[in-house]
Amino acid sequence: VLGAFFMGIVYNALTMIHVSPFWQMAIQGFIILFAIIINTVMDKRNQQLMLRKRSFNE
Repeated sequence: VLGAFFMGIVYNALTMIHVSPFWQMAIQGFIILFAIIINTVMDKRNQQLMLRKRSFNE
């Protein structure tokens, strides 16, 4: 829900400052790719922490 809200704000802001539609799509695509990369990195970090906790507790 927050991601859709954020993308709506970005779209409206880009429209208000008269960014061309091509660059609007490019910027939105970059934001989506960035979010996916951050999510993947955080998931891997969480998995590593869980494995360390498990091995420490055993």
